[in-house]
Amino acid sequence: MSYETHAGRTFHVWAPESYDTMHPYPVVLTFHGWYSNGRDFAAWFKMQEHDEGAFTVYPDSDGATWDIEGNRDLDFVADIVEAMSNAYCIDRTHVFALGFSYGGKFVHHLGCKRPALIRAISVGDGSWAHETGCAPIPVLVTHRTRDHDELVGWGRDAAQRWAKIDGCSDTAEPSDVAHGCVTYRGCTAPSTVTFCEDTHFDPTWPEEWNHTIREEYRSLTWTWFKSVSEL
Repeated sequence: MSYETHAGRTFHVWAPESYDTMHPYPVVLTFHGWYSNGRDFAAWFKMQEHDEGAFTVYPDSDGATWDIEGNRDLDFVADIVEAMSNAYCIDRTHVFALGFSYGGKFVHHLGCKRPALIRAISVGDGSWAHETGCAPIPVLVTHRTRDHDELVGWGRDAAQRWAKIDGCSDTAEPSDVAHGCVTYRGCTAPSTVTFCEDTHFDPTWPEEWNHTIREEYRSLTWTWFKSVSEL
């Protein structure tokens, strides 16, 4: 189902198959990369197929990219949450954001500037411009080792910066060896910061395919969102 905010911005919604109007559901906002749109991203990433217990929402950027410095798209997110609340039974305390590539850059910005809107953020293969005045928020960063578009060091740097904002320890401990994840402990409750490096490499892939969030890490994101819900 596609919707339009009062400001004329569009977003697309996948509801849980067993949707119960009397039960409040979490919402996962899923932000596409540059020169894309919500529907194309939904057809590619299919985050709505990884969990049936939440609404999956794919917003459309206004033009080729997201606003990663100002308020334009931050206000858009607030409008989406309001529209979703009016149309469905949602849990506004459990709205999550996932961003890929340029969408990930925006999700860092969103988490920094509007933490009251978002319960937690997850960023895949997206760097973060230096921002100040951020409040603590749970963060998951996943990044491909072989990504030559957004370098893995940029993802690692973003996780380290969030760890400082969230008051975590300076060093991270292994938390999920299978997915290459380390977690910063001792964060300001209920914050948590995890960084996962995807080392998978297939020599038959075109190089540009290394810039992605593989399915295993999309599923990991759902699992992480659920764990954050329990904090």
